Amino acid sequence: MMKKTIISAMLICTLLLGGCSSKKNDSKSESNSAPQSSVTDSTVSDSENTEATDVNLEELAQIITQSGEWPSMYTPDDTEFEDYFGVAKTDERFGEVYGTFCPMSAILTEVILIKSVKGREQDAQDFLDGRKEQLIEKYAYYPSDKELAENAKVGSVNGIYYLICAQSAESAEAALKEYLG
Repeated sequence: MMKKTIISAMLICTLLLGGCSSKKNDSKSESNSAPQSSVTDSTVSDSENTEATDVNLEELAQIITQSGEWPSMYTPDDTEFEDYFGVAKTDERFGEVYGTFCPMSAILTEVILIKSVKGREQDAQDFLDGRKEQLIEKYAYYPSDKELAENAKVGSVNGIYYLICAQSAESAEAALKEYLG
């Protein structure tokens, strides 16, 4: 009984504090497109071309989150970033790291983008594979979350490594591939 009360209270607090915001600012992006219901697993490897120096990861994340139905997303500052994703934005294994997530605990949604450093591509792939496993084992509280995490997209295109965990992961991955060529 106590467990149900606590979960109910947490859900109410989450809905009241998180809610569905229609505001946009520098650290949030959202879209109102049709939802994607079928999500399949894929791993793409394209480490032949690691030249991604002119790609802006924040803009790429916006393209991804505009490709389907997404909740309000939050981009953490440097300190929060390391606490949430388990890696620093300035990690020497990666050239650049960008991540955004849904702050509502009832919605398992996140995007991580990494510009790989030449010769360290496997580090980026290993980190994202580990993060996907962490989402499945540690953060998937509900059966639907577990399915979502299991179907998260992890791969690379032209030196950009990505993890997309969302209801619309399939369309987001297609948008990313189209944008990066």
